[in-house]
Amino acid sequence: VIAHGKLIQFIPRDNVYVYFRVLGNETLMVVMNNNDVPKPFGAVRYRECLAGNTGKNILTGESVQLDELVLENKQVLLLEIR
Repeated sequence: VIAHGKLIQFIPRDNVYVYFRVLGNETLMVVMNNNDVPKPFGAVRYRECLAGNTGKNILTGESVQLDELVLENKQVLLLEIR
């Protein structure tokens, strides 16, 4: 998915950049908060690429509720969308 998936980018808003890689039924979301303060994710903006409201952090295996997600300052997340 990372190397060969279709790239879907969103224009950064409030110093938060989000893009998706999609290949078949697999979707990966990359979220980058380049702010010095935490920011709410705002999942509604990305609904067209989100199959549901849950993601799995690829690095930790932790389940993430996208509607409740607050990005820490300078945080980068790699999420498998379910």
